[in-house]
Amino acid sequence: MKSQSNHPICFITLGELATAVGPAVVPYLDRIISLVKEGLQTRRNLSCESALTCFSKIAQAPKIELEIYADEIIDAIFEHCELSRKMVQALAQLIVKCPSRRIRVQDRLLSTIAGILAPSSKKNFQPPDTKAIYASAAQTLSRGKKKSPLLHPLSPMSVIASLTTSQSGMSAGLSNFSLGPAMTSLQNAGFVEAVSDSARAIVIALETLGTFNFSNLKEITLLRFSSNTVLPFLNNDRALLRREAAMALCKLILSMPESIGKRRHTASLTFYILKRVATVAIADPESSIRLAVLKSMKSPLDKYACQVEILSILIPSLNDEVLENRKEAITLLGRLSQADHNPAHALPPLRKLLIQLLAELQQFGCNNVEQEDSAALLGHLLYSCPNLIRPFVPPIAHILVNKLQTMGLEKGIAAKVLELPSSRETRLSWGVGGHIISAIGQLASASPDDFTSHLEKLLPFVIDALQDETISSAKRMVAVRTLGQLVQGTGYSIQPYEKYPKLLPALLNAVRKERSWSTRREVMRTLGILGARDPLLCRDIEPSRRELDCGPDWDIKGTLRGEKKSGLASNEKFYAMSAISSLLEMLRSSQLRQHHSMVIQAIMFIFQGLGPKCHTFLPQTIPLLLSTLRSCEANARESFLVQLNCLVRIVGIHISDFVEEIVGIVADFWKDTCNRHLVLNLLEDLSHAIPKDLNHHLPLVIPEILETFQTPQLSGAASLIVLRTLETLARNGNLNSFLPMVISSLTSVFELPHVEDRVIQKVVITLTVLCEFKEVTDYACRLLHPFARVVKRFPQHQERIMEAVCTLILTMGSEFLTCAP
Repeated sequence: MKSQSNHPICFITLGELATAVGPAVVPYLDRIISLVKEGLQTRRNLSCESALTCFSKIAQAPKIELEIYADEIIDAIFEHCELSRKMVQALAQLIVKCPSRRIRVQDRLLSTIAGILAPSSKKNFQPPDTKAIYASAAQTLSRGKKKSPLLHPLSPMSVIASLTTSQSGMSAGLSNFSLGPAMTSLQNAGFVEAVSDSARAIVIALETLGTFNFSNLKEITLLRFSSNTVLPFLNNDRALLRREAAMALCKLILSMPESIGKRRHTASLTFYILKRVATVAIADPESSIRLAVLKSMKSPLDKYACQVEILSILIPSLNDEVLENRKEAITLLGRLSQADHNPAHALPPLRKLLIQLLAELQQFGCNNVEQEDSAALLGHLLYSCPNLIRPFVPPIAHILVNKLQTMGLEKGIAAKVLELPSSRETRLSWGVGGHIISAIGQLASASPDDFTSHLEKLLPFVIDALQDETISSAKRMVAVRTLGQLVQGTGYSIQPYEKYPKLLPALLNAVRKERSWSTRREVMRTLGILGARDPLLCRDIEPSRRELDCGPDWDIKGTLRGEKKSGLASNEKFYAMSAISSLLEMLRSSQLRQHHSMVIQAIMFIFQGLGPKCHTFLPQTIPLLLSTLRSCEANARESFLVQLNCLVRIVGIHISDFVEEIVGIVADFWKDTCNRHLVLNLLEDLSHAIPKDLNHHLPLVIPEILETFQTPQLSGAASLIVLRTLETLARNGNLNSFLPMVISSLTSVFELPHVEDRVIQKVVITLTVLCEFKEVTDYACRLLHPFARVVKRFPQHQERIMEAVCTLILTMGSEFLTCAP
């Protein structure tokens, strides 16, 4: 100890020695405590921290009394040491060892925290007007009265208003200093910022406030203190401080007894604080902070979160742009939808989300990333909200089973259903089929009686996945767990062995050869649920006698659409009828193929003369025209598509009987890049002619159109044509059923590395049109966060962005205030 360079290792050795020998160190305790006090007075941080570590070890040692040294150590710690985790740990051990010093330590520590968080108010805390806050909370909770919710100044709207966030306040000092779990979590989330000495002290102060035992202080004192000193950090420019402030507030309230909700002033102040924290969960520009806040809303806080005002703030998080945030929001609202909370206000948005996810599963292709996210969210929703799904189990099961059958048509069942999507490299996944199989297991657990009729269709998928050795262990475990859930819920035991002789060998083979112990445990659990077969029957029956039933017949049988009979032609149409009849005969003849283009032009010339009256000839003309279009040569296709566009404009609303066939033409020729502009023109003409009838058939083409924006190298000219069509569909209200996928695809354009200004401008115009519809209200945060990033990256589009935001404000009214000021 004579050399200061040896102080750290010597202090640590003394602490470890005291912990090991216990009472034997008492004769030397005076000298050790004296050395600890000298170490605390040293200006070197390393010596001070090692002295604190030494004292913590001594306090942990059994049968050592520290009462006579407690006051001296407390004074030395608070006079000479800066706030650090070692200091907080030493104080925590001290109050455990000396409970009589608890209040003194708590008061001085709270004063130290105040000096860091609010230096101007260190000696005199002025609490907020709790009476006014209570009156405000009472008004907002009363029926029929609404109050503007608390706003988050760092939400996307604030970024848009200020255009750029000043970076001058970020100090570059101590950028490699370890901030513990707080900094590590943000680094893992992909967010790193420079950390200064003051920021490090604030982070430690906030962590201490949330984790230290302040049980002897009055709850109203801590709540007032937090309201004065911590709430302002929710609006700080630094993401790390905003996150730690929100975490500290939640942890502080969680550490308080439940009785705070029964006292008027503490309940109102707690409600006030949590409402501010809930605003961060939807309005903070950093997704990792929004996720952390949602996770911090633990079940003890549900009695506040289920109140209408806080619940209305949390609902938009169901449509967050990040998948993990949406999952956490589903978990939170699933808890709040329980009967003892507030199901009347929590269930409607969850029910709406359920319908949306089922629609997305039916609309997207099998390898689409959005569909995989929808399948994952659906499984999580079924797990989190069993009360919600119980009345809808039959239709949900029907949709999921049909989806599995559709995915298993072309390839082997397990290989197709459980394949990994190639477009996602950032996280592991089971693929769409894996999530659907998992969701089916949740459905079977929630309502087994409604699932018995689907067993014959589902078991071949699950059993084939068990036998497929090419899929990963994680995917195989999903299949095993789902099989156990199906059998346990429906009581369909023993019989699967008899109907599928390869099932038992597959399960026993998995027990022997599976490397993952978690999968082995799941297999053994499923074997127990399935039950045991009669050994004599197993010996007599040869598995080779029967093959595994491959499930339903996969042969696809098409259906022919009957042609409608038209009425008798009037005398005025006699010549037109005769001419069209002759022209159609020429169109049917394959020997006159070189004249088909001129024939169709002649028919269109007659239709232009007749105007809308030509609709009586459509049943004979359109099927033949579409058939000729599909079979014609590529160089003649352009002329046919032009004439088809002309026909749609002529007949207008009368084309509604053939909209399904025409949309099929759009889907069939979408890959033809040479004529894609004509196909899009055709879709625009249909939107103008029959906007309502077109909505039912758009799921066939919208996913294909949106895939245009998924390519890293986005062509400016091609994307502008697609955006023009999307704008037309948006103006006619055809995209309201596809808002989640449209918004996601269009906002992804903002993140592309190389994108033309005219494309950005057209995307913003299209989104502005979507903002005119009331349905976009639920996705406001999903728009505002990308808008904020666009303004930073492309300041030249500020005016267009502000027009979109103003349109959104006019559409949402006062509801907009929950997302941004």
